[in-house]
Amino acid sequence: MRILILGGTQFVGRHFVEAAVARGHELTLFNRGSKPAPAGVAHQVVGDRNTDLARLAGRDFDAVLDTSAYVPRQVAEAAAALEGAVGAYLLVSTISVYADQLQAGLTEDSALLRLDDPSTEEVDGATYGGLKVLCEAALARVFPPERRLTVRPGIVVGTVRPNRPFHVLARARRARRPSTSAGGPGTRAAVDRRA
Repeated sequence: MRILILGGTQFVGRHFVEAAVARGHELTLFNRGSKPAPAGVAHQVVGDRNTDLARLAGRDFDAVLDTSAYVPRQVAEAAAALEGAVGAYLLVSTISVYADQLQAGLTEDSALLRLDDPSTEEVDGATYGGLKVLCEAALARVFPPERRLTVRPGIVVGTVRPNRPFHVLARARRARRPSTSAGGPGTRAAVDRRA
């Protein structure tokens, strides 16, 4: 399978790349080139997704994996540029899209967040989930259901992480203190980035 990865050198993207290479897929990475591509990547196209999507023109892929979209404009532009060139579009979203993330039994149909200002491109704790809702909607406007997949993982932890929000877990483990709740309302499950 010929797969395009938007990103692919850090965290979830990097581990997806390593797993796909191990399974014999032909991978092309599109990223800023600030980190070396993992071993086994067939092609790397250097560019910024915000300004350089035209560098992908003339190429076609069976699928694209988008792990690096944070604002709906990024998804809308990538989806429009790739619609005729890829068979399927997989967007990594987040459990943070849900209006009530502590509700037991969340489903794909559970209520989603709404931003007060849907035009914002400021990504922070107050806007992250709502922006991802809009990213999902932007993809749905271009790719029909049979050609798109959106995954909403919970807290993703592991190596090669570009930021540091979960170092408390590592510190607690080193100190041999519990780092997760025993269950009940508000319980969170961490997803290993290799899963």
